[in-house]
Amino acid sequence: MEWNGKKALDVGCWWGWVIRYAREKGAKVVGMDCQASRVNDAVSFLHSSRDLCVADALHIPFPSSTFDVAVSIHVLEHILPEHDMIREIHRVLKPDGVLVISVPNDLSFGVLPYRPLRLLLRGRMAAWLPSLRQYVKSLSYSDLSHHREYTARSISGLLQSNGFQVEKVWQHGLDLPYPLKGRISQRMRQRISLALGKTVPRLFRTSISVKAKKQQRKAG
Repeated sequence: MEWNGKKALDVGCWWGWVIRYAREKGAKVVGMDCQASRVNDAVSFLHSSRDLCVADALHIPFPSSTFDVAVSIHVLEHILPEHDMIREIHRVLKPDGVLVISVPNDLSFGVLPYRPLRLLLRGRMAAWLPSLRQYVKSLSYSDLSHHREYTARSISGLLQSNGFQVEKVWQHGLDLPYPLKGRISQRMRQRISLALGKTVPRLFRTSISVKAKKQQRKAG
């Protein structure tokens, strides 16, 4: 990924590690998050409030065709509706701009044992047995704020249907076993994932990332 001289947007920047990395590579990076507390975490980590703002991923506060690169790490699974976030990112990217997006892997080892139960506990079953559904989901993700998770096929299809051409798909991150991941902080899990996620077998990789290029929408 080429960063030098690029203008980049981190959608859901949280504590700012992507911002630091991209700036060290020569990019000018704007970070945004919907929670003020997380923007404050980024200010503390980066020792600066420069180019950081509180903003909603469904209403990105920048003009169309502003950025060369957009990055979003584990944000999309928290958003309803997902298509609107992708369309907003498409809007603010320049022609031929690049999106790098990471989402939870619904086929990782820590999820697979519970996936059949989660599939059963949808629709009417979810309405009848909400507590059981939440319990099963907490076993597999320990994050009940997810609206959905993804496979490589589903995230690629979502991007393609919203004006992006998928260039690369890869898996990374470390899928910590339950209940260990429920006993350490989310930020610490992220640090462990970043440190070890490229060395573990693919089955244990918790994240799917996609690099996609913006395509111009055809006039309808």
